[in-house]
Amino acid sequence: MSGWDNGIDAVSAIAAIASAVATYLAWRSSEASRATSEKALQLQGKQYLYETLKACAERANSYSKGKKGADWSFHDAANIVRCLNMAMGSIINYSDTNNQDAMKGLKQFFISQLNMELFEELNYEVGPDAFFHGEELTSMTSDIYSQWLNIISFFNLMIVTDDDLADET
Repeated sequence: MSGWDNGIDAVSAIAAIASAVATYLAWRSSEASRATSEKALQLQGKQYLYETLKACAERANSYSKGKKGADWSFHDAANIVRCLNMAMGSIINYSDTNNQDAMKGLKQFFISQLNMELFEELNYEVGPDAFFHGEELTSMTSDIYSQWLNIISFFNLMIVTDDDLADET
């Protein structure tokens, strides 16, 4: 082997090492980019959740604005329940894929978005509960009432239901 062949082998080895280093650096860069994209997607998902919760609260607020619970129509109560149910579902879906501890903060955020009229009605009055007893039982009213009971439990609302008053002997 001549010196010329050794020189070519050395240049080839250096080129192979440089190529390996460049490949490694490109891989590291793509991993950093992927991690950044993943964090941005998580942030975007959380922002979307907060916007959804705020929109649900605003919509529920619109059905109760300027009214005491006694002035609500059945449709007002049903629409409020549907808004609360959508917020509950959004929190559950987000919390299933993320930290379970986030659920408490999300609930508090949503409740804080409710206007005082609705908040007081949901916590210190009977809320929509009375409407469901006065309506003719249909699959729709039954479904909405079932959602209402789940909402009371999920958001820890301070409402006494018929089940709470039932004598457990």
